[in-house]
Amino acid sequence: MRISQHHIDTFHHQGFAVVENFLTREEVASALAGFHEVFAPTPDQRRAGKQVDGAQALFPWDHSGLNHAATHPDIIDAAERVIGTREIRLSDSDVNVRYAGEDVDDGFHVDVGNNTLGPVVPEDHGNMTFSMTLTDVKPGMSPTRMVPWGRPDSEAVEMTLPAGSLYFYSTHVTRHSASKFTAPSGFRAAMWTIWSRKDRIWDCGRGYTYKWCGGHKDAALKRFIAESDPRRLELLGFPAPGDPLWNETFIAGMAARYPGFNTAPYLDALAVTSGASPLRP
Repeated sequence: MRISQHHIDTFHHQGFAVVENFLTREEVASALAGFHEVFAPTPDQRRAGKQVDGAQALFPWDHSGLNHAATHPDIIDAAERVIGTREIRLSDSDVNVRYAGEDVDDGFHVDVGNNTLGPVVPEDHGNMTFSMTLTDVKPGMSPTRMVPWGRPDSEAVEMTLPAGSLYFYSTHVTRHSASKFTAPSGFRAAMWTIWSRKDRIWDCGRGYTYKWCGGHKDAALKRFIAESDPRRLELLGFPAPGDPLWNETFIAGMAARYPGFNTAPYLDALAVTSGASPLRP
């Protein structure tokens, strides 16, 4: 596990924890390639006139590297451990970019207004945010500032981190803020994922369906579902293998709709529940 118990303990002590170099170099390169391909131009491309595609800010993406980073197994594992249950869902995920010269400073706040209908319960950390840096974030490159619990905003810690690092915090409780991009050049690429309990529908999780995502996400949804293992599909609301939903007809229908969909875990589980031999094609 790339997120250790020490990181979890640090979170419980101060409200956030940092995991440097969480992603491998290969994972960073793949995610950043997707970032530029589907969402935001490099500074050179931007100067040449290419614009950020805001419609592609939200998960999923028609790019395997981005989807893998957002639903990394070790992030899922850490979210389960902090929230305290395996019954979690992907509540939100998006990518974000800051370029030199942008004047962004949203002030210290907690993410309650757009992430829950409920009140703030300080001791409840059933909603967690993970933020990954896909580029080096040096001083002056708009690092997020995190405020340790019980400390004034003036003691906020800047998340100046190497590419592939992450930090995680309590969505509804930990104060934080963006900061201005004062460095003369460069850009900051980041990805955010939020995780919540499945049984707390008032916590404003996004519904990752075709109706919710929109037609421009058709290829992205097909790619994500076709490439997902059962655990990733659970994060969108599908039940685990062995659930009565996964009969032969439903499994075959998923394979037909999403070419490349891995039917094996579902067929194996169906064989176990029916007492038959594996139903692999």
